[in-house]
Amino acid sequence: MSLPALNVILDSIQAAEGGYWNDPIGGPTNFGITQTTLDKLRSQYDGLLPDSVDDLDKETARIILRSEYLEKTRVIELPYPLNLFHGHMAVMSWDDGIRIMQKRLGVPVDGVIGPVTLRAVRAESPLDKLYGLYSDVKRFIETRNNGFNDSYARRFNQIQL
Repeated sequence: MSLPALNVILDSIQAAEGGYWNDPIGGPTNFGITQTTLDKLRSQYDGLLPDSVDDLDKETARIILRSEYLEKTRVIELPYPLNLFHGHMAVMSWDDGIRIMQKRLGVPVDGVIGPVTLRAVRAESPLDKLYGLYSDVKRFIETRNNGFNDSYARRFNQIQL
């Protein structure tokens, strides 16, 4: 993928994610990187990452997004605009979007974009790719909404009135 196309995807993800906020479900998040993710990655980045997402700058978050969410997952190898939307989905839930796409494509559902998944995506006609993208995004949003609703219901039920 060309650098301008990659930058479009990263710009879009960072614009949607925004800066720091304390997500009621995912915890502290900055530029799309959660504190939990930062803690997991710190040893891999040889001490270059801050201890807190509060101190994470936009460029360092961008490096993490590119490496962990686009390259390691191979989302970046999907044709555009699948890679744009699946990049957003990867940031929100790692492999849920990939699993949804794999189920739709009729390939093994393992949450990993490998040769079988890439072949199936590339074999789709342009119209099927667009319909597939619409279907993937719609299903992902439904799944996320159900998850958020369940999470909030569980938290509400734990509140002592």
